[in-house]
Amino acid sequence: MIKKLIFYILILAFFPGFTSCKKYVDGPYLSIQSKKKRVIGDWYVLQVISPDNFDVTAQYQTYTFHFEKDSVARIAYSNFGIPDTIDARWYLGSNKDSFEWILDRVPDNFIFDSLTVFDISRLTANDFWLFDKFNNQIRLDAF
Repeated sequence: MIKKLIFYILILAFFPGFTSCKKYVDGPYLSIQSKKKRVIGDWYVLQVISPDNFDVTAQYQTYTFHFEKDSVARIAYSNFGIPDTIDARWYLGSNKDSFEWILDRVPDNFIFDSLTVFDISRLTANDFWLFDKFNNQIRLDAF
């Protein structure tokens, strides 16, 4: 009986904390991994939705992203049908609610600016959802 009582007290003590742990609009509510660790890895574009709710994924389909622990990034894409790779540095904003990169060079036929800041709406080990400056929702999925 005492064990059950302690269990319920612990649940009640932690319950209000669950809602305050949610950093991003679309979650997660709670994560054991740090935000930086969740960014690290290889990502591909799953879906891009414009502010008018049009699916514009086809424009982003050739982009893949590789983010390393030491803030090094490599972005691969098709430059008029020719594969191209761009090196960059990536950072989480001071409140960790934004994500940005700085490209090492300004590439041709590249959708993003050389300095791009995104608002994060979801960040898990498998989902990385961002809003760009045009308010396109970019959903990245882990490889």
